[in-house]
Amino acid sequence: MKVKRVKRAAKILNFYKHHYKIAAPFKILVDGTFCMAALINKLNLREQLSKYLGGETHVVTTRCVMQELEQIGPDVYGALALCRHFDVVHCPHTPFKGANDCFIRLAKKAKTKGTKFIYATQDPELTEKIHSVPGAPVIYINGTSIILQKPSEVSVNEAKAEDPEIAKLTDLKRTVLGEVEKIKKVKKLRGVNPLSCKKKKMKANVPVTFAGVSSKTMNGKRRRKKLEKEERALLGDKYESARQMSKGVHNLMFDHS
Repeated sequence: MKVKRVKRAAKILNFYKHHYKIAAPFKILVDGTFCMAALINKLNLREQLSKYLGGETHVVTTRCVMQELEQIGPDVYGALALCRHFDVVHCPHTPFKGANDCFIRLAKKAKTKGTKFIYATQDPELTEKIHSVPGAPVIYINGTSIILQKPSEVSVNEAKAEDPEIAKLTDLKRTVLGEVEKIKKVKKLRGVNPLSCKKKKMKANVPVTFAGVSSKTMNGKRRRKKLEKEERALLGDKYESARQMSKGVHNLMFDHS
């Protein structure tokens, strides 16, 4: 059983305890539809109700519910057999009425001097009618979970009206403070995520060696010197005379120009 669901039920029960004096041991008044849902989902009602409501429970039904199930016949025999395990509370109807009318009469009677019940049903029409009576809690089965419905609007409004101190405080707040507007939370401006920014790429520079002379120029000089060495090795003594002749031709060309 989920803790959140149990806490929610405790909060709702606290409302009924404070305003309508409904407290443990809780009397759970069940009808045929609720018993049928418990059988289908294989729920142990006494055990599950006590755990969910957080207190001692006493499961009961009425003669009207029993008679209604008997009239329906074999299709609801399981629900009838389950109801026979519970105590039968007195309902002053002569002749017997349907389960819905029976529950509504008991709910209205409980408002003044009758026994206060928690009404267990799967019937939406009956649930709506019970909610029209202030201080009448309703419980139902959803799958394998038992759910206590939140207080009806009728119950909440009556509880506020009957508590003059709360009503005075509410009116005083509205008079003095007015309607408090919700302040919207302003989002702070955030800087750029440094991890998402790409680093600037540096431009490739031409490597410089001596006095601004590039490595390409230096490599060219090295190649020329290498060629000169190879020529000198091949020509021997003739290399110097060939070199002098080439210089003379070069000088004559520039002198004529």
